[in-house]
Amino acid sequence: MRGDTADKQILIQKDKNATDNVLDSLTEKDLVAKANTTLNLMGMTSMDKPQHTSFIGAKKLCNGVEGKVDTPVNFPTLSSFPIGH
Repeated sequence: MRGDTADKQILIQKDKNATDNVLDSLTEKDLVAKANTTLNLMGMTSMDKPQHTSFIGAKKLCNGVEGKVDTPVNFPTLSSFPIGH
């Protein structure tokens, strides 16, 4: 279903004030690995950490990254960390 797919997509936007794109040198495989590392670093006791969720794909966009996860989740706190600093 289309709604299921949208629930598994996360847009991570690049900082509008950034003059360079720090993602240029990373492959999509690298982006998936970094995203999963970020989830792991949130810690087991973090209230915001999505349970039983992993990034399974990433697509570079001109304004950031579209991430794909294996289960529908809501990432309210990740939206406050722009890329580019």
